[in-house]
Amino acid sequence: MSGLLDTDIEVDSQQSTSPAPTSIRIWLETLWLSALFVYSSVSEVTLKLFDCREIGGESLLYYATSYRCFSGGLQYLSYVLGTAVLCFPIAVVIHRFKHRFKSARVFKDAFWWWEGVLMTRRLVLIGLSVLPISLIERQTLLACASALIFATHLQSQPFMDSNVNRCETILLFFLLIMSILSMLEQQVRCVMAAHHYSLATKVSL
Repeated sequence: MSGLLDTDIEVDSQQSTSPAPTSIRIWLETLWLSALFVYSSVSEVTLKLFDCREIGGESLLYYATSYRCFSGGLQYLSYVLGTAVLCFPIAVVIHRFKHRFKSARVFKDAFWWWEGVLMTRRLVLIGLSVLPISLIERQTLLACASALIFATHLQSQPFMDSNVNRCETILLFFLLIMSILSMLEQQVRCVMAAHHYSLATKVSL
């Protein structure tokens, strides 16, 4: 009897000193959710680190002109962040694959990987929004990407809940409309600017 009691006390002491696996799992899940939350902001900042332009005869970061392009520690930081941003959607798919039977079923069985598509979609839109091209070309590309995203979701309908699919469809439709209106606005401004320039040239002559 005393031997059993001693064994129980020894087991209890070992359990109290070892870290609880549930706390580690909660910490990892919190870290993962934080990464999902900040992914868009980190992606935008990272992609801007690769926007180098000639300013005053020097190759400088367009969004931080006090830094030279790919100089010192900033160069390695941009490479590390760029690799992490590009690989994160793949990590999301792997995470979803490992937990597809444990977590709540948000997507249909045929679209268990759709969360990776959502991350890729964010990355594409952010990447197009910071491209070093003219504003009208950027808005045109964003409108085309929004149309493709809307058509893909309309065809797939990946969520389990039909109400969620409908809400996502409405939101993506408004995104498409706003992209088209922004593109048309820039085109009208370019036409008006060209017209005003033509009038000013005629007056000066």
